[in-house]
Amino acid sequence: MIGLLVSIITTLLIPRFLGVKVEEYGYLQLYLFYTSYVGFLHFGWVDGILLREAGKSYELIDKKIYSTEYKLFILFETCISIVISIATYFFVNDIDKAFVFYFVAANVLIMLMRAFLQYVLQATHRIKEYAITASVGRILYLCSCALVMLIGIRTYKIFVISDTACKILSLFITIYFCRDLVIAKGGRLFDSSIFREIRLNVSAGVKLVFANIASMLITGIIRQGIENNWDISTFGKVSLTLSISNFFITFISAVAIVLFPTLRTVDKEKLNPIYYNICDALSVVSFGILVFYYPLREILSLWLPQYRDGLTYMAILFPMCFYLSKVTLVIQTYYQVHRYEKDLMIVNIISLGIASISAYVSIYLFHSLTLAVLAILINQGIRCIIAELHLARKNNLNVITRIVVEGLMVLVFVIANWLASGWIGCIIYFGLYVVYIVFKRREILNLKDKLFKRKRLENENERV
Repeated sequence: MIGLLVSIITTLLIPRFLGVKVEEYGYLQLYLFYTSYVGFLHFGWVDGILLREAGKSYELIDKKIYSTEYKLFILFETCISIVISIATYFFVNDIDKAFVFYFVAANVLIMLMRAFLQYVLQATHRIKEYAITASVGRILYLCSCALVMLIGIRTYKIFVISDTACKILSLFITIYFCRDLVIAKGGRLFDSSIFREIRLNVSAGVKLVFANIASMLITGIIRQGIENNWDISTFGKVSLTLSISNFFITFISAVAIVLFPTLRTVDKEKLNPIYYNICDALSVVSFGILVFYYPLREILSLWLPQYRDGLTYMAILFPMCFYLSKVTLVIQTYYQVHRYEKDLMIVNIISLGIASISAYVSIYLFHSLTLAVLAILINQGIRCIIAELHLARKNNLNVITRIVVEGLMVLVFVIANWLASGWIGCIIYFGLYVVYIVFKRREILNLKDKLFKRKRLENENERV
């Protein structure tokens, strides 16, 4: 919730503060865009730790081995950071882009040193400590942004510097929580047993990291095409619209962090009913949020008038939050629980191939920004449907009706708000949502009964 709040405030305040300097905001979005890929430069190393250790107690993991691994991991990421810096020096001529890439290089070391320890905390269910390490950095960033705005420094560079500095402080806190692991005396750095352990982690996680890379590129390849074929201002406007559309994903991602190690301890026969319950709750909430699209767009247009033309694309991108939420919270989590990393990688690579074709057609063939934005939504929908159908086939899930109904909801939303627009489109979609609630009333009531029953059991256990 803290991360969601900080994202909302910074996303709405920073472009307002920079004012007519849309290019400045574009470079800030470029920095955020490239740092979003930094997490893949461990090549599955930390993902393997999460997959292999999920559900274990922190006290039971071999801290000596992980201490040695951590030192080697720092050495490895330092080399990558240096390579990016050298490449930037020789190949990037634009001063602003070079500034962005130098800080991306710094973030490789900072973010991945923190990620290694955060994944250990997540896997061993030290969620409180994980939450603190994730939240403190965001709160500090919010405070630093407020200070910058009070001083009146109107340049994207100060926000990039602030973000990096706050991540460093968050790293120190993470090291403190895992200090017994970090300072544990392990074996020799280049011992064969340590490399064997690293190989096991990488082999377990590399398929997942490639799946995640393909997942991000489904949208990223079109964003990169927009950055290459339009000016930095257009890139900033589209990125702002994507950021607003993805507010809900911040919260969903946090729930998924807790859900994965929890589901690893659940009996397999209970997984399918839980899947249906989570999907029902997610669809009711997600489609309910879409009702507020038009009032939200009008408020944002008044708040950020220089981004008004970019905000019109919310009519297309806003329902993307449903598909992303479903993949992040439910589908990808279930693939990991069942250890279908290879299947997830194949599904995402197929989806990336489709996204590449749509990027070429919309950007390079028709040079249409509207088609490019529409392709982002279509690609995410295709990826979600392919992944769910594959998961359903392997686990005997009934999802066809669910997929059709959800697709209809998204289609009507886009048509109503792009073609009809205004309050007419809002009323049309709201009417459909009411019909959807009536259609799902049985599932909603069952879910409500289960939640209240669980609450009663928890209260009885507390009394006992």
